[in-house]
Amino acid sequence: EEIFTASHSMDLIYQFTMNARDLLQHSWYKDYWCDTKKLFQLSDQQNTKRQFNNTAGGKRIGTSVGSKVLGKGGTIFCLDDLNSREEAFSNTALQKVNDFYLGTLKNRTNIANPIWLNIQQRIAHLDFSGWLKENENDWYFLVIPTEYTKHFDMKPNPIGWEDPRTTEGELICPARFPEEYYCISKFQLH
Repeated sequence: EEIFTASHSMDLIYQFTMNARDLLQHSWYKDYWCDTKKLFQLSDQQNTKRQFNNTAGGKRIGTSVGSKVLGKGGTIFCLDDLNSREEAFSNTALQKVNDFYLGTLKNRTNIANPIWLNIQQRIAHLDFSGWLKENENDWYFLVIPTEYTKHFDMKPNPIGWEDPRTTEGELICPARFPEEYYCISKFQLH
């Protein structure tokens, strides 16, 4: 596969790419997938913070909003926080992200029906996820609220995920982000 990743900054792309490459080079991964299954190795020909390839023709390419990507393409597109929090309320910045998706990313597909994944914490009404909801009909939205509420209508989803929480106000990940963290965050947003 040709995995194309995008975010609002190249620093994040470099971090994501290096994390993925570190995972692929970890001994437990290599022992099974590379040595036992003999599926592929990472290529020596292309192995940078922006792109790495494997010996079976697969690649992972990273870019950021506004970057040039001529001659590059993918079959799977992972979009992770295309909007930066600092630019969430700038109509110009929001439009730049939408234009990047429409004018750049959608033209980089190497197959007729690529896989698209957008991961985003909602930060504004018309951030990229909001824009997708209003303008693209072929996306499924898996929305996981920070706090559980019985009134939230969790739609059936293609991966079969169901919210395991049952208590009103229960947080999604209290071990990582305790209640005090969310109280501060909510206060800062209002």
